Amino acid sequence: MIKKTIFFMIFIIVFIISCDNFGEPGYVPDYGPKNIKFTPGSGKPGDIVTITGDDFYPVEDMELYISNRPEFNQKRRTLLPLILFNVDIYYTAEVDYTQLHVEGTGASDYIEFGKNKIVCKVPEGAKSGKIWVNGCYTAAFKELHHPSEEEFIVYDETGDIVR
Repeated sequence: MIKKTIFFMIFIIVFIISCDNFGEPGYVPDYGPKNIKFTPGSGKPGDIVTITGDDFYPVEDMELYISNRPEFNQKRRTLLPLILFNVDIYYTAEVDYTQLHVEGTGASDYIEFGKNKIVCKVPEGAKSGKIWVNGCYTAAFKELHHPSEEEFIVYDETGDIVR
């Protein structure tokens, strides 16, 4: 009887430790778009920027985003644009769960797609900040989001930095 009780207690402890991923999602560095870089490092709305990194959507899916957005949304289960400028990622505690928020100015004019590469225009209304790329993020109940480490600087027509 004592052996069964000890075994049961150990089982419960292991179970609790293994379920530790509930609550606020964590950062898992090897899943989803990451190592996001861009050239040039600054621009005005309408300027062309090339964004590169690792683990972007396949080119076919990015082209589907342009040609048939509803089908892309259904296939990838997302309403977010492919690129967000001045991204802000945060969590809020709702009733019984943690809600992820991803906000920013979405690019709408895409020039070219390649393997782990997107060429687009800086959108109207963009502000200086980090760039985020949409991709395959959900793994083991954790939402994973990796914005660029560097900030893209947006200038207005007078040459002032837009914040």
